[in-house]
Amino acid sequence: MRAAGAELLTDSINWGAMGVPEAVRKYFPLWLRSKGLLREVRRRKPAVCVLVDFGFFNTTMARHLTRGRLAPVFFYFPPGSWRQEPRDWPGLAAITDRIATPFARNAEFLKASGADAHWVGHPVVDTLEPVENRGQLRRELGLPQDSPLIGVLPGSRIAERRILGPVLLEAAQRIKAVLPTASFLWSSFPAAGAVEEKLAQQAQALGFFQPVSESHDILRASDFVLVAMGTATLETAAALTPMVTCYDGSRPAKWIAARILRQQQSFYAMPNLLLGRGAVPEVVPQSPDESITGEVVAAEALRLLQDPAALEAVREDLRQVRCLLGEPGVAGRVADLIVEMV
Repeated sequence: MRAAGAELLTDSINWGAMGVPEAVRKYFPLWLRSKGLLREVRRRKPAVCVLVDFGFFNTTMARHLTRGRLAPVFFYFPPGSWRQEPRDWPGLAAITDRIATPFARNAEFLKASGADAHWVGHPVVDTLEPVENRGQLRRELGLPQDSPLIGVLPGSRIAERRILGPVLLEAAQRIKAVLPTASFLWSSFPAAGAVEEKLAQQAQALGFFQPVSESHDILRASDFVLVAMGTATLETAAALTPMVTCYDGSRPAKWIAARILRQQQSFYAMPNLLLGRGAVPEVVPQSPDESITGEVVAAEALRLLQDPAALEAVREDLRQVRCLLGEPGVAGRVADLIVEMV
């Protein structure tokens, strides 16, 4: 955003949290940030405030902006937009002037609740196209040509990488033992600091990993990926790359997942939520006292890697997911809606 000419009043790169305890620790600093941003809105009197994702923080901002009549509110990526069932959408309609949502069914729910909602598609279709010639891409990136290439993406949050990183490294070792010709790509993330340094050393010690800083290159060049749950699973789907998805977290987070989320939904991974069925494997703790293991992740991966028909079936499911994400041009459609408001 800075490179595009935006003036950054605050840097949100470390605002994300994984699980309830981490979110609670960040509550007070973010509350202070919100007060400062509202003061800036009062001073600058913007023609429109565009709120992007980050549901809890931005719905609070929207409430203050609307009640104080400080500025029209445009919400891009409304909270819970991925849900395939109705929820408290009237509450969101009351604090927004216009909503752009990445999912078609969510737009229907929002319109029914009285919101000025528009389906624009998901931005991953703008940034990730399936590769037509994977061999050529690998040559351009200096990657192995003739061996199965497996990407390992343990997430973009520090806590996530600390928990999932060692699990996925163990899974890679087990896969390598069964498929000795396989090569592996590691999605490096320097912002994780000491955590990333330790993981990078472990990956290097294994001797068969190649670090790649651009995750999109990994998704497009790989034959298969091991990936943390979240938006990365939609990026993987957009690239039409088969995957095993993984989640693990703190004990309170796992308690919520086991006791609350499981009662509301049958799946966790975004492709499965959109299709309403288990198109890609999910490896998650079965109780708050359990953690996932590299052995289980490797077993799920090998089940697909050793079955070409099953791999092709997953690719076909991912083509359906990509269709549900809309057509390219998402950013332009969002910009047009904002300009129209102004």
